[in-house]
Amino acid sequence: KPSLSHIGPSKEEFHRAVLEAQLGVTHFCRMFLHEVRAGTSTIENIESIKVSPGVSKSVRYQLEALINQAFYEHFENIKFQRNGTHDHVLDPRKRPNAFFKAYVTILHMRCTELVHRDSNAYSEDFDAFCDQKMNRVEEVLDRGVGSWSDELARSFFIAAKWVWLLHLLAFSFEHPATIFRVGEQSRFDPRYMEDLLVIEATSMKARKVVSCGNVLDPLISVMVMPGFFFDHSFEIVKCKVLLSRQS
Repeated sequence: KPSLSHIGPSKEEFHRAVLEAQLGVTHFCRMFLHEVRAGTSTIENIESIKVSPGVSKSVRYQLEALINQAFYEHFENIKFQRNGTHDHVLDPRKRPNAFFKAYVTILHMRCTELVHRDSNAYSEDFDAFCDQKMNRVEEVLDRGVGSWSDELARSFFIAAKWVWLLHLLAFSFEHPATIFRVGEQSRFDPRYMEDLLVIEATSMKARKVVSCGNVLDPLISVMVMPGFFFDHSFEIVKCKVLLSRQS
């Protein structure tokens, strides 16, 4: 359990937050695709989306890429907003501990407490963040979500909470963690990137099947989740990508 005596997070805490944020987005996307198949939601921004139970992993990852694009926009800004400024702790020596205290305070709070104005745990900043990201998610999906079911909203708030916590942790280091992204058609570099379809392969034969046609020069098809440098950039959390499968 985190301790307020820490100046900043441990490596394990940061890695855990990255994983929880990734799992949160994955679960939200699964809930959304379930509603697409049930006919209660629509999606316009992914080509060849299927409404049958057999939605391909590639399509699901494309959806995750869109949602992560919305969630991690402006992550590098200290206020998690475009041109935002952190007006609470201006002293850079005090900033890490202030962000880590905020992380510890929010970590074990329920999402409903954090966004309910009558709750003692209400967080105006987190509530505003959720409103902003919910609107952004609807924008990247071409406003195809429609009304949010309770289950879909709940999964959204869980994902939003872990992305918010990850941002707090990023600025809890003396040298803040740095997010990095890669663009479409960038060259694949295994030092900084992981191909999600290769990760899921369970045998060498499967790895050959999902490997890029041009082994010496694979290109990125889509970035599913950004990566991070932290601990003076000596620690790397690889970004998650899909490679072009053209031969």
